[in-house]
Amino acid sequence: MNPSSQFFAKLRKLGLTLETETTRLQSAFETRNSEDDSESTARGRRAYHELNCEVLNIKGQVQDHVAQQKTSVDELSRFIKECEEKQQQLSEDLNVIKTHWEKYGYQPPKKATNDVSDQMPEEESNAEEETNQQRK
Repeated sequence: MNPSSQFFAKLRKLGLTLETETTRLQSAFETRNSEDDSESTARGRRAYHELNCEVLNIKGQVQDHVAQQKTSVDELSRFIKECEEKQQQLSEDLNVIKTHWEKYGYQPPKKATNDVSDQMPEEESNAEEETNQQRK
């Protein structure tokens, strides 16, 4: 279960508890007698206080969870930005090196793989080079 569904499950449970306690307190208020008026009032205040404390605790948990998620998102955003900057810097450095090499006549190898000597195994190409050198 992911944190969001856990949070909403707790919130749903709290909502149900709040509704049942509200109806219970409302009915207790409507059916109160003059004899045990102070007792029902005390129970009502106690129930209200307990629910209020529970709501405040859950509110604190939600705020902490949101703060953690925001921190995580901020860290990831910063990391991605730094990676993009580093990629740009490396690209610029590679272009500087490439232009420097080309200035002195370096030409990058061609990427064509149609050359027969590239497709031969290493031993065969070495043997072919030796025979070519002996012929000269």
